[in-house]
Amino acid sequence: MNRSKNINTVHVAVGVIQNTNGEILIAKRPNHVHQGGLWEFPGGKIHEGETVTTALVRELNEELNINVINTSPLITIPHEYPDKTVYLDVYLVTEFTGQPHGNEGQQIRWVSLTDISGYKFPDANQPIIMALTLPDKYLITGKFEDFSECEQKVLDAIGRGIRLIQLREKQMETDDFIELAQRLYQITSQSGTKLILNTSIDVFNRTGADGIHMTGERLAECQARPVGKDKLFSVSTHTFAELQHASKIDADFAMLSPVLPTNSHPGEPALGGRRPCHRDIHRTRTTRGVPGGRAIRLRRPARSVGAGCLRSQVRCRRPNRRGSRRSAGA
Repeated sequence: MNRSKNINTVHVAVGVIQNTNGEILIAKRPNHVHQGGLWEFPGGKIHEGETVTTALVRELNEELNINVINTSPLITIPHEYPDKTVYLDVYLVTEFTGQPHGNEGQQIRWVSLTDISGYKFPDANQPIIMALTLPDKYLITGKFEDFSECEQKVLDAIGRGIRLIQLREKQMETDDFIELAQRLYQITSQSGTKLILNTSIDVFNRTGADGIHMTGERLAECQARPVGKDKLFSVSTHTFAELQHASKIDADFAMLSPVLPTNSHPGEPALGGRRPCHRDIHRTRTTRGVPGGRAIRLRRPARSVGAGCLRSQVRCRRPNRRGSRRSAGA
């Protein structure tokens, strides 16, 4: 899309400024402007001839009297309002000099990530908050001998700092899957770790877990977000069309794969070095992770690498407790 040809399109550089305490700086929009009275992340329009980072440095200096030293891409968001389309290029600002001050009379405030949900933001800012509150790393379980082994290895992973876990077991009997999910949830909830389940919505509703993950097949059949905003909703995608559909039904994040050839998807074309969808991904508002290496990093797709080794962190095999009569995780 050529943004410059659309007079109703606004391209904005946004800074998520983080201090040494891990708090985020937010600012309140004046009442007389578009979306007035709401809180936002500082930034402003990109002028003709400016790069995103050049515009961001200029805007944060003008608005807050700070000098930006270090930034990294966080997320790019398209959002359509009735009167305009806004593209937000969002960068995490982790190093700066100066004491932030509202140069334009705007109210500013440092807030923790745990408190940020208590502030009202424009709709276009909601994916930024999701990207900030999702952890960097995402663990997907694999096979296990019995429940105790799985529980212990999940505990070990939590001890290593993992704060988001997907329970993936495609061959397990439904009752076993539900029991294991409930047992793991008792463990994860004590540490603030989120547990999402790769299963059907019917099975998920019997568990009380933190979220649901949908395979590409289930995603194709899903026409609306299946859970409330108090639950996480993630999906597996393999094409840009699937990624678009995930965004349309308001998925919180999507796994885009395979970047490299995998045994789990034989014959599936690898996205690899041709930078798939990078020109198209900006047109979705769903946070991405890209499986294909040593870890899944949810917020920065270009640096994201694979689910395979994450499964080996919780190297589990199926329980031998009962014969498998029905698949809960497929």
